Amino acid sequence: MAFPIVMMSGLIGTGKSTTARRIQRACRQNGQDYVIVSGTSSRVELGIRVYDRKDCCKVQAHMFHKTIDALNSGKGVIIDAIHHRSWNDKTGGRRRVYEFARKEGIALLLCETVCSRDLARKRISERVMVPGVFCDTNDPTRYDFVRAEQDPIVFDLEDYYFSYVTFNTESEVLTKKIVLPEASGLVSIIEEELCPKK
Repeated sequence: MAFPIVMMSGLIGTGKSTTARRIQRACRQNGQDYVIVSGTSSRVELGIRVYDRKDCCKVQAHMFHKTIDALNSGKGVIIDAIHHRSWNDKTGGRRRVYEFARKEGIALLLCETVCSRDLARKRISERVMVPGVFCDTNDPTRYDFVRAEQDPIVFDLEDYYFSYVTFNTESEVLTKKIVLPEASGLVSIIEEELCPKK
């Protein structure tokens, strides 16, 4: 039986990629071989060096195919990250992952990272830009642009039923919004990693 798919979501600078790596480490320590499929690595593999919204369909298709390849090889997948519920064809974005998971009978856990606007903008401004290597941006004003564009998860819950947690990377608080039985073990592993008992 396939491991649950973990899909990261959250605004730029909220700590999605760092949280994804922590989740991957915790899963591997518990004998679950998870790989991270990221938009950043997909852009690099596609030869995209500068962020352009018009490339998002191509990047998300690449991520989706990498996800299927990993699942077919018996690995778990952490998708980092998809901001839009659907794309131009109304089938891309998060919707495509939801439909796939439902069709294949694979559990899905959506982990949304959050933090204050000030901290997110600070993190963005501190990013190191390496010439010739893709990095989203180190312009803190990008936070507000992405915030205006992002599709809230609540809209997804009108049509799909999946496990959903939020993780505040500032206070290190995990909030379990919806935890279905098939993802409860994974959520426990994640909680132990992200919110260690003092």
